Amino acid sequence: MNLSLKSILFNTASTPIRYISNLIDTPAVIFIYHRVTKLEIDTQLLAVSPDNFNEQVSFLKKNYNVVTADEFAHLIQSKKKFPKHTALITFDDGYADNYNEVIPILESNNAEAIFYITTSHINTTNELWWDELERILLTGKKLPQVINLKIKGKDFSFPTSTDEQRNETYFILHPLLKWQLPLHRENLLLELRNHVGVNVTGRATHRLLTFEELKKLHASKSAVIGAHTHSHSPMSMFNKDVQMHEMKMSKDFLVQLLNTKIEHASYPFGSKKDFNADSIEVCKALNFKMTCANYHNQVHSWSNLHALPRVLVRDWNLNEFKEQLKKFYSC
Repeated sequence: MNLSLKSILFNTASTPIRYISNLIDTPAVIFIYHRVTKLEIDTQLLAVSPDNFNEQVSFLKKNYNVVTADEFAHLIQSKKKFPKHTALITFDDGYADNYNEVIPILESNNAEAIFYITTSHINTTNELWWDELERILLTGKKLPQVINLKIKGKDFSFPTSTDEQRNETYFILHPLLKWQLPLHRENLLLELRNHVGVNVTGRATHRLLTFEELKKLHASKSAVIGAHTHSHSPMSMFNKDVQMHEMKMSKDFLVQLLNTKIEHASYPFGSKKDFNADSIEVCKALNFKMTCANYHNQVHSWSNLHALPRVLVRDWNLNEFKEQLKKFYSC
């Protein structure tokens, strides 16, 4: 069976086909994290507690083949079968806790992760846009009974007098903001802030890395730095030239600040709707060794180097994590 046929079978089928695929070719798993910290509110469920993360990494190191970024890139580039239970740890976005809380845990477990950095808010007090939306709507600020917005020429009216209405408004606005051009998104957030009467300064718990923290993160033996675009917008919303600008801005910023090669990247959001063939060509042109997406799947020897699936890790205790691992590596 040739590789293209294997790929078609694996990517189009259900559990029986996955079973067959895993018998043919040993699966690897790339784990995606975002934050390791404790938060009072975590609407997107992106935070894993330090205790749970430490137990997860420790268990992986003792029982699985946790590889480095270079080792994984070599394996996937060689198109050979992965060793059994191969795992790679990755982080998206560039939150400050990636240095302050993640690195001590990785170092104590002699483990490495790739940290993909969104560069627009590095060394600022601004929050990433979904965090700012959460801060505006869901953190106890007194809101008007109704918020009126015009989005792409269409009038929207959002009732916000109750907690339930605020939550509903958040989950309606999130996808609407996601697919706005960065400048339009920022203008909508400004309008929302004006409605509510808050300023642009974000929560200290939600800031991204400072320059110095990013340099120290890069200096750790447990970290490899990768690009994650500049504005954290879905790549597929842009034409190829703008996609190149978005990813190259992130890469060039990191190269200049850290005086190092940047050989890895990941797509913001990363579902199959969030990147396209142009995105893959951009990452090839920028000479990344591999690029991670964020659709749930295992990695096989035939997986596309610039569209690698990942498995999102939640705030699971060790027993929950073990149960999830059985699913990730099962036939």
